[in-house]
Amino acid sequence: MTIRYATTSLASNSRLRSGVSRSVRVLVVAGGGGGGTAGTRPAGGGGGGGVVEQTLGIAIGTAYTVTIGAGGAASVVGTFSQFGQITALGGAGGQNGGASNSGPSAGGSPNTSRSTSMCSVQGSNGGIGIGSIGNTAGGGGGAGAQGGDATGTAGAYVSGVGGAGRSSTVPATTTTYASGGSGGGGSGCTPGAAPASGGGGAGATNAGTAAGNGQANSGGGGGGGATSSGAAGSGGSGVVVLRFNNALRISVGSGLTYTSAASGTDTVVTFTAGTDTVTFS
Repeated sequence: MTIRYATTSLASNSRLRSGVSRSVRVLVVAGGGGGGTAGTRPAGGGGGGGVVEQTLGIAIGTAYTVTIGAGGAASVVGTFSQFGQITALGGAGGQNGGASNSGPSAGGSPNTSRSTSMCSVQGSNGGIGIGSIGNTAGGGGGAGAQGGDATGTAGAYVSGVGGAGRSSTVPATTTTYASGGSGGGGSGCTPGAAPASGGGGAGATNAGTAAGNGQANSGGGGGGGATSSGAAGSGGSGVVVLRFNNALRISVGSGLTYTSAASGTDTVVTFTAGTDTVTFS
């Protein structure tokens, strides 16, 4: 399908169209990691998906691949998203005692061994639990900040909140993406609340309330599982957003789900699922 926001004179006059800006602002957000699986101790939150923002000079008639990454299931890494050669990596799954999966934003940990980001330009380190007490967990790293560490004292512990996401002005309204999931609860430990923005999920409660999933198309990490029966949350899917001069036209392959809107003199196209190619004219 071709989206066209252009005056008749620009669309019909190749001489005038040759002067149209071919600059495209690109936002790519990967799928968030799943929260750590519930077990013998609270689990850490999943890491937010990687976030990449660039401005490109596009080539007319060239096909650019667009892929939207899925969020990870419990303890599983999220899937990458891409536009052309720009790739955002999926967030890491949360920990439950073992080593975290790799990702640009690391999963939260139930111990004092902090998981580190494998790509610090896209994400952040995970949070940690308190000492060796075994009933607290850290929040997953976000695209904008490290995951929160567990806090409190005996009988009143609180697992860490997922790290803050990263805001972008590429969408029609400024939006924050890819916060980490929060750590799960345990005996004498309250789970971390959901981050204020960016789509990360809250941790599960020790009474059995499941953790929050990362929000769809946010790249947020899933909340960590609790000590007993509170299940972990899945990571949120990613998104790709393009902003360009409305004199340009874009043709979108049928394998992609998207919306398009005018924003001042720009067109903003938001891809929310699938994989296929797009071309500009």
